[in-house]
Amino acid sequence: MYFKYSFNKFKIHMLNVLNYLLLFLLLIIRPFKKIKIFELETRAIGHYSLSIEIFLNEIKQGIHDKNEIYLAIPNKKIVNQFLFKKWQTFFLIIPSKFYFFLNFLRKFKYGHLFLAPYRDPQNTSRPWQYIDIHNVLKSSTPMINFSNEEIKKGNEMLKDFGIIDDNYICFINRGSEYRGDIDSCLNTTVNNQIKGIKELTKYGLKAIRMGVDGQQALEQHPDIIDYANSKYKSDFNDIFLTFNCKFMISSGTGIDRIPILNRKKTLLINYFSDGMHDIHSEYSPILIPKKIKCLKTGLLLTYKDIFELGLFKILTKSKLKEAGYLLIDITEDEACSAIMEMYNFVVNNKKIDFSKKINELFWSNYKKYNQQRPVPGDIIISPSFISKNPELF
Repeated sequence: MYFKYSFNKFKIHMLNVLNYLLLFLLLIIRPFKKIKIFELETRAIGHYSLSIEIFLNEIKQGIHDKNEIYLAIPNKKIVNQFLFKKWQTFFLIIPSKFYFFLNFLRKFKYGHLFLAPYRDPQNTSRPWQYIDIHNVLKSSTPMINFSNEEIKKGNEMLKDFGIIDDNYICFINRGSEYRGDIDSCLNTTVNNQIKGIKELTKYGLKAIRMGVDGQQALEQHPDIIDYANSKYKSDFNDIFLTFNCKFMISSGTGIDRIPILNRKKTLLINYFSDGMHDIHSEYSPILIPKKIKCLKTGLLLTYKDIFELGLFKILTKSKLKEAGYLLIDITEDEACSAIMEMYNFVVNNKKIDFSKKINELFWSNYKKYNQQRPVPGDIIISPSFISKNPELF
């Protein structure tokens, strides 16, 4: 026991010595070249996709110093190697085992001098990097490019699916297979999307179901491709398909950030999160949040009540039930109507006819009870959903 204690103490001592040696090295180099370090959050695709796109465009547009050298420290877990390799072309990557030095800089009094202006999600005093506070996405083009060989490879796959160009949409639900968290309030079923997906296929679109391995297989349909359970599934195809789709349908999960890299739009339905502040209204124009029922009265709560009670901050169904409430998914008819609204908006360029008064009321209530959160802007609650559920607003 004493030996183990002594070894751990020695290890901590050596890490401290190494921290100060590395810091000394940065100080020596600083008069000639400023080096800034940040964490590349490769453990979750939503954390190192759109956030990096925004950061790179902030550098490109001169919001941050272009002459500084940015060093990225990835996590040990890299959920998509293809995306990681794309970002490697923009940053110098140092091994994840140096993460201890990043933590040292975060805590060290003058460590911020060597931290990149990348907005860390651990710092709650400012919006994290996923939020485009400088509006660089609108005035920029995608940072990621596919090589001729990669385009050929991706198009061959689409050809196998019977798809020409981008004549397809992607859809996904966050299920328990994602992280094994069966109890999560964020989880939904894909079943309530299928009616709307089938409706889309009547207009000549194919639909590709995305997601992790192990999901329940879909009923066969000539225009719906169950890619998540296919031999085609790979890191490259995950990015290629979502990057190039006409638009995406999602309940809110990391991979739905990929279409935004290519300035494509996503419909968010069955959405559950107090993090509505980080939705980009330009690229997620239509939203349907989940419903919540009071077990005591048997009635659905208004969204004002949901915000006031902070129920979107309770992340497990069991804890929500302990509090006396039950999560309710939207119906397949509600989803179908919203999907067609998205189709008409994106493909047919039709203006969304919505109630400005009800939308302003929804977001003012959100702001009132989420005072630390910025209001998302002009995200529209699905007009058809409001007409089917006026009592919720």
